[in-house]
Amino acid sequence: MAKTPPVARRKSALDSNGAKPRRRASDTSGVPRPEPTLRIVETRILRGPNYWAREPVVRMLVDLGVLEQFPSNTIPNFTDTLVALIPTLEDHACSLGRRGGFVTRLRDGTWMGHVAEHIALEFQNLAGTDVRHGKTRSAGPTGFYNCIYEYREEQVGIRAGIMAVGLVNYLVAPTDPAHLFDFAVELEELISLAERRAFGPSTQALIDEAVSRDIPFIRLDRHSLVQFGHGVHQQRIRATMTSRTSAIAATLPPMTRQR
Repeated sequence: MAKTPPVARRKSALDSNGAKPRRRASDTSGVPRPEPTLRIVETRILRGPNYWAREPVVRMLVDLGVLEQFPSNTIPNFTDTLVALIPTLEDHACSLGRRGGFVTRLRDGTWMGHVAEHIALEFQNLAGTDVRHGKTRSAGPTGFYNCIYEYREEQVGIRAGIMAVGLVNYLVAPTDPAHLFDFAVELEELISLAERRAFGPSTQALIDEAVSRDIPFIRLDRHSLVQFGHGVHQQRIRATMTSRTSAIAATLPPMTRQR
């Protein structure tokens, strides 16, 4: 939700590294200017239905720092450069409920936590995982936000959030050597990670069918152990074997099985 930027930045204690709070960046005239101060404070993986959503999501707590003073429409070339890099952001409806809604929000002015949420979603889509749901809400202290976004594979979701924050900081200060972001290289690495973590064809076929029937699923290990449903109704599979497959049926050679 859009809001009027506060007049003064929050006063805070030491940050998580024990350093003093960042001072408001300003030019020689004393006028505040944007700086790449978006940072991740905490990341949590929520694997089942949760406070924020029915589907598994990443909850990324971020601190905007001095960027709390600067919505997207106040940073020169921010929106145009972002949309040029990721034109598929045009498909995001956002709160306006129509194609292009998020880009409209960018041009009207929205906060960087909200921007990072949408970028994290789209990075995952570009890596081949279909995710759509997200939201960003104030976390209480000025400048702190909960960025909530859907994921299909945990490591891909976490990496997409880190990349989103890195891209935002780069777009805020593209000439800052401390925040360089090679978009093509970063995306290629995310795609490679998604491919390495992808399910096999048999498991993926079963997951696709479960999704079509609104049956929730959770990946339980690095391989293909998957849980469908929750509680007493849950079932577990690994490839084409289920929790109801007998040990004898699983171990007999194919030629000795009865037809």
